[in-house]
Amino acid sequence: MRERSIKSVPVPVLVIAAAGLALQLAWSALQPRTSATAEALPAPMNIERWRVASFGDPIPLSRALMLWLQCFDNGTVVIPFRSLDYARVTHWLDAALNLDAKSQYPLLAATRLYAEVSDAPRQRLMLDFVYQKFLEDPEQRWRWLAQAVVIAKHRLNDL
Repeated sequence: MRERSIKSVPVPVLVIAAAGLALQLAWSALQPRTSATAEALPAPMNIERWRVASFGDPIPLSRALMLWLQCFDNGTVVIPFRSLDYARVTHWLDAALNLDAKSQYPLLAATRLYAEVSDAPRQRLMLDFVYQKFLEDPEQRWRWLAQAVVIAKHRLNDL
């Protein structure tokens, strides 16, 4: 297939394209620079409000909450997981689990994401969260308790 040369484009079209490029560059240069600042993890709403916000279908909202929580530190500023308020993290995980009780995602995040920090008190908080949720539904959540036991034994040296 043959391509036409740039010389075949009418001059007014080239002028409009050049003017558009110049306007885009000027507009971009005039925009105020944004400064990135770290934000604290907000407290979640109570579960009744989440249920109303889900419009009767809480499972997609539960997944969206988990994705939002997981990506909370990956906006314009990277906040290390150890800088997060883990008490609030457990409230977010609990809200997602309350919206979708069959979901394994919050417990996966607790054991494989938030319990991976090298801070023993935060690890213990996540492992305690997993233990409490295991007690609510042992038949479905045993694998996450097993994962928590492995973390406690090998990383915290706690039998």
